[in-house]
Amino acid sequence: LTMLQSISRRLLWRSKTLSSPRQRYSTVITSRTPGDSYVEKLMPFSTDDKLRNAYVNTFGNLRIGLLLEDLDRLAGGIAYKHVLGQNTNVTKQLTDTTAASADDNPNIELPVVIVTAGCDSIQLFKRLYKNDDLVMAGRVVATGKSSMEVFLQVDTVHQNNRSRVLEANFTMVARGADGKATLVPTVVPTTDEERELNTDALLNRERRKKRARESLEVKAPTFEEGQLIHSLFMDRRKQQPLPGQAFDLQATKKQSVIVMQPQKKNIHNKIFGGYLMRLAFEHAWATAWVFTGAQPHFRAVDEINFLQPVEIGTICTFNSMVTYAHSAEGEKGSLVVVEVVACVVEPASRTEKRTNTFYFTFSINQPTIPALQPLLYDDAIKYLDGKRRCDEQHEEELKDHEKLKRKTKKKANKQTLHTPKLKLDHFCPRTS
Repeated sequence: LTMLQSISRRLLWRSKTLSSPRQRYSTVITSRTPGDSYVEKLMPFSTDDKLRNAYVNTFGNLRIGLLLEDLDRLAGGIAYKHVLGQNTNVTKQLTDTTAASADDNPNIELPVVIVTAGCDSIQLFKRLYKNDDLVMAGRVVATGKSSMEVFLQVDTVHQNNRSRVLEANFTMVARGADGKATLVPTVVPTTDEERELNTDALLNRERRKKRARESLEVKAPTFEEGQLIHSLFMDRRKQQPLPGQAFDLQATKKQSVIVMQPQKKNIHNKIFGGYLMRLAFEHAWATAWVFTGAQPHFRAVDEINFLQPVEIGTICTFNSMVTYAHSAEGEKGSLVVVEVVACVVEPASRTEKRTNTFYFTFSINQPTIPALQPLLYDDAIKYLDGKRRCDEQHEEELKDHEKLKRKTKKKANKQTLHTPKLKLDHFCPRTS
């Protein structure tokens, strides 16, 4: 592997050196503000050729999968900063993307183990181009007993002017050395912005619970959804659309098989969750490209749950399927939802165990794309689930658009972020 690829494996929350290999830190602080965990990093794509070349894709744009991996890194570092505080050497190392990998110092001990429990949503508001300078920033905005809600934002920056392009919400969980949940400092918002983010995080938590209660795996489809499935059935009997213009969901399936190598481990000797997210995204992106025949543009990641850790040396399969497709004109174009199920394979017993399920939404710059006609009831349920996700994302986009408009007015002559714009650390996770 090249040096560039080797450096790209470095995790945001890995530590290279400690004053003592067995040094421990106390978490006696019972509360912190969101500002205490705030981290902000600059990715200067317009001026850093090495960085830009590490992230550019085959179409000359930025590789979204790598940015998703970086977001998970950043969320982990922010969570550690919330728990450990910002005045320790280990915290500084954990929020530094150029820190060495864990295998450089196998004796590192931390008082807590923080893992990604899930990702509530990631929404891209504008397309990203290879010469866009990006600022990644985030903070812990809400807490449970052992969980932390981390809000992340990505802005383009030009001559000190920022424009929001992406928002994400990660849930991190802290566990002690015994593997059991451990208490984390509560978060106390102190500004209007922090209070708004805290309220949004709590609402997202309730929305997740509501979705679980109303899931199609729990409740039957609504009357309107039943009518939709029946209309698809009748269209298929009438051969509308014509053969070749519509596909059964099973015909869209794709699979990739990857061995999990030790270079992708985290400080807890498990496979880094952000790496799995990147693999799933790139697999879904390729699936959408094959299905539509046109370049997909990332739009959103829906709720992700990390069900169990992935061990080093295991075999992982990524199984994708297009679950929903909608032809439309306009700026966003047609939409495609791709489900990716990640499983760990046990070769000796030929068994598979699911570790993650991902849902990615892509837009296609053409008014007409192939239609889907589910033949099986299971696939009809997947189709309805994909449609629900698309509809919910559209509603959230409308809310976010109005929220951004309000924030833009407030920021006309005032910088809302608590750190100065010009005091940015360079964020170069894939270059030396």
